[in-house]
Amino acid sequence: MKKFTFRLESLREWRTFEQEREEERMRQLFREGQELDSAAGALEEAAREADLFVRQGGLFSGEWQTLSSFRRHVSAERQRLGQARAALETRIDSQRRSLVEANRKVEVLNRLKADKREQWRQQLDKEQEETVAELVVARWRSAT
Repeated sequence: MKKFTFRLESLREWRTFEQEREEERMRQLFREGQELDSAAGALEEAAREADLFVRQGGLFSGEWQTLSSFRRHVSAERQRLGQARAALETRIDSQRRSLVEANRKVEVLNRLKADKREQWRQQLDKEQEETVAELVVARWRSAT
C-alpha cells in the first residue's frame, strides 16, 4: 500500500497561513486598543492632577486662561479618543468575522484530511487482511 497523501495539503497549508495572518491582524487591533486605553488613562490622570492643583489653590490669576485651554483640550481629546475607540471596535468586529471564516476554512480541510486518512487506514487494513487470508489459504493448500 502506498503512503498516505492528502491531495489538498497545499491548499490546507495556504488556508493555515491565511488563518495565522488574520490572527496577527487581530492581535494588532488589540494592541491599538491597548494604546488607546493607555492614552485615555494618561489624559484622565493629567485632568485629575490639574483639578487637584486648582483645589489646592495653586493657580495665579493669569493661569486661569491656561487652565481653561487645557480643559478644552482634555474635552476634545476625550471626544477624539472615544471616536477612535468606536472606529477600532468596528474594525475588531470585522476582523473577528474574517478570523472566524479563516478558522472555518482550515477546520473544514482538517476534517476532510482526517476523513481521508481514516479511509486510507481502513483500505490498508482491508488489504492486509486479504493478504493474510491469501497466505493462510496458500499454506493450507501446500500442507495438503
